[in-house]
Amino acid sequence: MTRDLVSDVPKPAVFAPGRASVQRFGFWRYSFTVFLAVVLSEKTLSTFGRSN
Repeated sequence: MTRDLVSDVPKPAVFAPGRASVQRFGFWRYSFTVFLAVVLSEKTLSTFGRSN
C-alpha cells in the first residue's frame, strides 16, 4: 500500500537509500515546499490585488 503511494510521487535519487533519511529529508523538503508555495501565492495575490 505504501509502496504504491511512494511510487506515485517522484522522488530524487538522493532519497533512495535509507528509509530514515527519506522520512527526515522528505519532511523538511515537504514543509519547505509548502512554505515556499504559501509565500509565492501571497506575493502573487498581493501583486494582482494591487494591479487591479
